[in-house]
Amino acid sequence: MYTDSDEMKQSCNRLYKAAVKGDWIMAKQIINEDETNSILGLNITYGKYTTLHVAAGAPHVHFVNQLLEMMATRPEYRKYLLRLKDGRGNTAFCLAAAAGSIEIIKTMMAHDPSLQGRLGGEGKTPLYMATLFGHEQMASYLYGLYVEPVPRGEDLLGVFFSCINTGLYGKSHRRLHRKPHWRSSKRSSETSSKFHYENINFIFTASNKFLLEFLLPSNKSFIEGQQSLTCVFLFIEMILCFIKGQ
Repeated sequence: MYTDSDEMKQSCNRLYKAAVKGDWIMAKQIINEDETNSILGLNITYGKYTTLHVAAGAPHVHFVNQLLEMMATRPEYRKYLLRLKDGRGNTAFCLAAAAGSIEIIKTMMAHDPSLQGRLGGEGKTPLYMATLFGHEQMASYLYGLYVEPVPRGEDLLGVFFSCINTGLYGKSHRRLHRKPHWRSSKRSSETSSKFHYENINFIFTASNKFLLEFLLPSNKSFIEGQQSLTCVFLFIEMILCFIKGQ
């Protein structure tokens, strides 16, 4: 049990260093200084990151596995730790997705399957974060978990643009063939207008970058070239949908 705030701050600082390095032996000693393991629920550094946030974002697979296993006799507390958000609104699961660690993602989902659909900072999903940082395998894994209809809160249009921006052409190609909401949903005129206003600059910025990359000579394989070509036609179709107000 910590007797004063200074002692707690020192322990948090030591635990942060251990989590960054992936030093589970040191971390375990620090965590066990308090029999309730309450330090795991504390923000151990700026940005309101917990130990799990730091280790997942590093990413240190063994460290995360051991930490979650340590909570085997306290499943509710473990679930609480998994759902805690940092200062930007991200769970440790979101940071693992952004870091591209499929092993950590699988371990976390084994303890709480709902993590996949929990929104992170700015209302973004783990799938969006994976595409934002260009992790194709992670994006494919998370996307493969989805079944129709797509989970509520998933910004498929945002994911599409993110795939293009980070060069995941194959992923954006497959994403468009899953009947995305911009093709099928019926929006009210007010919602549609707001949607147009908020996304129009982003649409044309992304389109300029995408079309330039497609038209200029590159070292893309033939298959990637075919996927990119399909994306161009689907992208044009999407623009036409926006113009028509769909």
